[in-house]
Amino acid sequence: MNASVPIRLDHRESSDTYCAEIIRSGRWRIIEGSCGIQWVLQYQARCGGPDTARWEGKHFCRTRDALVRLWHQFTGQDGALVEALLPERFAKGGYNGSA
Repeated sequence: MNASVPIRLDHRESSDTYCAEIIRSGRWRIIEGSCGIQWVLQYQARCGGPDTARWEGKHFCRTRDALVRLWHQFTGQDGALVEALLPERFAKGGYNGSA
């Protein structure tokens, strides 16, 4: 019998299992910042071996348009999914899954 092991969500923004991740593509992802005031575009930097990889904040945005531009610039994706997932502006209280 195979029992699934639950993933433990972490509250550190640098963690691979950060609890407020919104979208990920390769070594780029968007999260809700831990202070609840902005979205953060992060890059997964490797600091040695694969077990030492950590996420680093590269850009901090309060508007969806700015985030979509950066997402396209760094991932090559058009940003349609980001537009569908996020409201026009970051609202206090953060991401709620509806635009």
